[in-house]
Amino acid sequence: MAVIVEADAGLFSIDFRAQEHFSQLLLQVAGRSGRAHLKGEVLIQTRQPEHAIWQDLLSQDYTAIAKNLLQQRQMAQLPPFGFLALLRTQSKQADQGIAFLMQAKQLLQKSIAHYGHAIQVLGPIPAPIEKIAGKYRYQLLLKATQRKALQTVLQTSMPLICQTKTNAGLQWSLDVDPIDMR
Repeated sequence: MAVIVEADAGLFSIDFRAQEHFSQLLLQVAGRSGRAHLKGEVLIQTRQPEHAIWQDLLSQDYTAIAKNLLQQRQMAQLPPFGFLALLRTQSKQADQGIAFLMQAKQLLQKSIAHYGHAIQVLGPIPAPIEKIAGKYRYQLLLKATQRKALQTVLQTSMPLICQTKTNAGLQWSLDVDPIDMR
């Protein structure tokens, strides 16, 4: 027997891949809850029993799960239907990361306006885990419908962003096609 406590955390997350990962994990747990000829049992605690994913999981309709998740991604223009880049900072003082990302946002928006691309620049916002090991973490998300447009804007903007004056202790990175949104 297996028990999944607070299963809703797997349904509602900042990471758009959360439901996919949760479904995979739940199916793996269910598969391992029984052994050989013994039937397994999985108890799931949820506040969202009507959520569509439960019906697909209960009926073991893997095709429906994939189809629904892809449809959600398409509507939100998320990968593989859209393209992302994540600019991250971490520093001992919160205002340093925010200030850097605001400057980067202005440079990116100038490049976007110059090339006429439809790219959204979202943020800066705190990272889902805002502080780790005494360092504040912030991020700026770029979301594009065309990979070429995103690449052009990044190629134009990154040399200018690299020249941006930063305070000692500020670290930043660019993650194109981020796997982890945290």
